Amino acid sequence: MAPLPADRIQPTRPFENTGLDLAGPLLTRNGKTVKKSYILIFTCMTTRAVHLEVASDMTVVRVMGAIRRFTARRGKPRILQSDNFRSFKQLDQELQLLLVKKMTDCLEKELSAHRIQWKFITERAPWMGGYLERLIRSIKNSLHKVLPKTLVDEEGLSTILCDIEARINARPLTYLSEDPKDPLILTPYHFLTGTNFMDLPEVNPEDEEWVLRATTASELRNVWSYHQRLIALWWKRWKAEYIVALNKFQK
Repeated sequence: MAPLPADRIQPTRPFENTGLDLAGPLLTRNGKTVKKSYILIFTCMTTRAVHLEVASDMTVVRVMGAIRRFTARRGKPRILQSDNFRSFKQLDQELQLLLVKKMTDCLEKELSAHRIQWKFITERAPWMGGYLERLIRSIKNSLHKVLPKTLVDEEGLSTILCDIEARINARPLTYLSEDPKDPLILTPYHFLTGTNFMDLPEVNPEDEEWVLRATTASELRNVWSYHQRLIALWWKRWKAEYIVALNKFQK
C-alpha cells in the first residue's frame, strides 16, 4: 500500500492545503427571474473541513471573488488542488499575476512564500481527487434534502450553505464508540473552532444572560492560550486516531 501524501498528514493550520471543486448549477430566484448559481467546495486536505461559497456564474471574475471570500475568512492556502476545469486554469495565471503585483520590493525575496501553488488533478487519474468526491456527494445529498421545492434567492442559498457547511464539519473523523468513557468524537469543527459544533439557540432579548459583558485583555489572552492547548490536544488525537483510520480505509 502506498504511503499517504505528505500534504494530508502533516500538522498544518486548517485549509493550508486545500482541494477545490464545483457543484451545480443550482436554480435560484432573483425577483421573478430564475438564474443558475454554482458552489465552490473548498476542502482541507488534512482535517477534512469544508468551506462553501456561491458563485453566480463560472467566469474568472466570479470564481476569483469566491476565492477571495474564502481566503479572507480561512486564510490563504499554500496549495490549491483542483481538476482541469478551464476557469481554474485561467484563474491560476490571473491569481499569480495579482499576487506579484501586490508584492513590494522588500518582499520580493519571499515571493514564493506568498504565492498559492495550484495543482491540477490529471484527467487520466481521477483517483487523485477521490477523497473530494465523497465529500461532494454528501454535500449534494444535503442540498437536495435541505433546499425547498420553491426556488430560494442567492442570499437564502448562502444561508443554507453555511448551515450545511457546519453540519458537514461536525461529522466524526473516527469511528463512533459505544463506550461512554471514551473521549468526545473528533470532528473537523474542532480544528476550526477548538470546540464542538452547537446549534444557535433561540435568543430571548428579555433574558439578562444574553447581555454582552466587557472582556479584559487578560481574559482574551487566557482564552487564546486555552484554545491553543485544545488545538494541540486535537492534533495529538488526530495523529493517533485519524491517520490510522485513513490507512485502514485504504487497505
